[in-house]
Amino acid sequence: MASGFVTNTAQTSISSTSAFTSTLLAEQTTGTPSDARSKALPSSASLSQLDLVFTSWSDATKTFDVYLTWDSAGNDPLTSTAESISVTEGGSAGTVHTVISLDKLFITAPSGQTAAGKCYVWIKPGEACVLDKARLHWHDKT
Repeated sequence: MASGFVTNTAQTSISSTSAFTSTLLAEQTTGTPSDARSKALPSSASLSQLDLVFTSWSDATKTFDVYLTWDSAGNDPLTSTAESISVTEGGSAGTVHTVISLDKLFITAPSGQTAAGKCYVWIKPGEACVLDKARLHWHDKT
């Protein structure tokens, strides 16, 4: 059984607290940010967790809403919306993080997927911040 994760392809500044902002999750082995261990999302797999790290977070309200989609327009859902997700303060000032369990969510990519091996995370925070790291962990049966 193979496993891996897709990661964000750019650090994303999120200024809107009233609308969702998206960022691409894909295999990203070079560039900033990058992780040499990232691997493309298989067309059929199970998802175990979503790790998120935010920077420039200063507000006492430490919650956000999040969901995943197959497409860049946000019309082809991969997950439902998880609301009021709590974050934990990190070791550096202004850094917060969380891990969201997806409980072995089984998925098969639809024909509407924008790009093979990729998906999008949509976030609506309680305040402006920067999505520093996002990792969606997967397992397949091959």
